[in-house]
Amino acid sequence: MANSAVQTTPSNPTPQPPVRRIPPGPFGNPLVGILPRLADPLDLYTDSFRRYGDVVRLRTIPTRAYYMVAHPEGIEHVLSRNAKNYRKPDAFSNPVRMIAGDGLLVTEGETWQRTRRLMTPAFARERLDRMSEVFIRLAESTADRWESIDPDKPIDLAREMMGLTLRIASETLFGVDVPGGTDAFAEALRVGFHEVNLRMTRPLHPPMWLPVPRIRRFKAAQRHLRSTVLSIIAERRGSGARAKDDLLGRLLQARDSEDGKGLTDLQLIDESITLLVAGHDTVGAALAWCWWQLGQHPEAMRRLQAEVDSLDGGRPPTLADLPKLQWTRQVFEETMRLHPPAWGVPRETLEDDEIMGYHIPKKNIVTLLQVVTHRHPDFWPNPDVFDPERFAPGAGEGRPKYAYFPFGGGPRACIGAAFAMAEGPLVLATLARRFDVALVPDVKVEMDPTFVLKPKPGVFARLRKRR
Repeated sequence: MANSAVQTTPSNPTPQPPVRRIPPGPFGNPLVGILPRLADPLDLYTDSFRRYGDVVRLRTIPTRAYYMVAHPEGIEHVLSRNAKNYRKPDAFSNPVRMIAGDGLLVTEGETWQRTRRLMTPAFARERLDRMSEVFIRLAESTADRWESIDPDKPIDLAREMMGLTLRIASETLFGVDVPGGTDAFAEALRVGFHEVNLRMTRPLHPPMWLPVPRIRRFKAAQRHLRSTVLSIIAERRGSGARAKDDLLGRLLQARDSEDGKGLTDLQLIDESITLLVAGHDTVGAALAWCWWQLGQHPEAMRRLQAEVDSLDGGRPPTLADLPKLQWTRQVFEETMRLHPPAWGVPRETLEDDEIMGYHIPKKNIVTLLQVVTHRHPDFWPNPDVFDPERFAPGAGEGRPKYAYFPFGGGPRACIGAAFAMAEGPLVLATLARRFDVALVPDVKVEMDPTFVLKPKPGVFARLRKRR
């Protein structure tokens, strides 16, 4: 009789490791992956989303990659639900530190928490009343200057908006214009952040000790920015005018509720530069894009002007009028959907994570892209079309929170978001009340992702004073 073999199952089988799903993505060059395509990051990211979906693995050198997330669910996971597992990556923070030092934009952990705690009272909503007066007064001053411009001579509205918002940021922060003028300060910012952007996006660049023209220009810009801000702080401390009701005055008086200490001069320099950059570059870019969109959609411009004209007596707007300027706000919000000034949010995993079913290893960069998510066809029908009605009251019901996040989100959401959402519509309304804008025809405008998403080469238009 043949022996019958009996198969038994081990009582304690060896546990099998879970299957880890790796996100799809482009392979690129065998040696350097997608790195050459970072010369045009907007094309890389939009193409990768269309080809591979909401979570994409972007391979760089062999065995290394980073990840992009385009779906609101994944974005909320990173910025809010599991924010403790993420930090700003050194690839972002180290270049920014070259200009802004250890400001709120790049610090982490207890240092960031303490600084945010100190600075938050300076951005209380009740302070908007005083600041809005600055927004409107300087916008009116710009409109007065525009009246002297030959109506047949084109001007660059992108440059105009950057100059205006820098003056606004300077006065709300320091109570005065920056010494040496905003033009010199703006040029130093341009040179500085050009170098910052190169070091974020290019694998090779000259060391800072090398005395080549590019590095010399950057160091001169760096010195100008920091010495200008230091001189303002020193003058304020020396004059004893610490109670002045601007942001710097508030920061000079701020004391931590836990240790009773305030900000050092070095911290004040870093935070002041951070606020100047964040307070003018993003709003200035958004306003420039607003003029570009309104110039292409005259019916939207006429509706905006009619809204402003409907204010009592056709007077200039005030902060109290913001609820009446609903269409103006919708134009501003729709513009930031299509052209988000802060167009990407980089994070780095502290530990392994899972995003929408995909494994993300620790110490890897995850990039959240407003410039992609804001045009996600699952949440924005006809996503490339300019349509301010998307932001009409009730129109966003059912839309995920992070389908639209121009100011980031979670614990590290922009500290000045409420100020930007007052400044942008009020400036737009103030200027549109007095001028019609006619874009110069046949000028191709592209999105320039050099740190902040700006129109390139600019927004060239002719101004006509309204009757």
